[in-house]
Amino acid sequence: IELVLAKIRQLVGEDQTHVRELGLPSKVWHYLAYTDLVVARVKNTTRQWAVYLLKDFPHSAETASLIDEEGWELRTKLKTALKEAELVAEVQTDVEEDRIWVSITTTKKTKGRARDMEKLYK
Repeated sequence: IELVLAKIRQLVGEDQTHVRELGLPSKVWHYLAYTDLVVARVKNTTRQWAVYLLKDFPHSAETASLIDEEGWELRTKLKTALKEAELVAEVQTDVEEDRIWVSITTTKKTKGRARDMEKLYK
């Protein structure tokens, strides 16, 4: 874990040119939130997951690439809807085969953005 964190810190350090070129998140906590989702999905047997059928989702050979796109689109729509509801939100998605795993953390939006972010990532 320390090796992974060191690589992330190196990637999102003071010179973030490479991060911007690749379109990657620029904050360490985004990587930690995603890692938490993946570890919880794989290792945690006590967590309960809600399962929803993706209505009219095609079943074909192209499903693998479509499910990745669907995961990204779902994440984007969720973030937009939560922002419209005046919430500060962190939404992480992970896609595997025919499943999309979603982790959502929210806090009420106030005038203090720094404080909102601190509450969000506690």
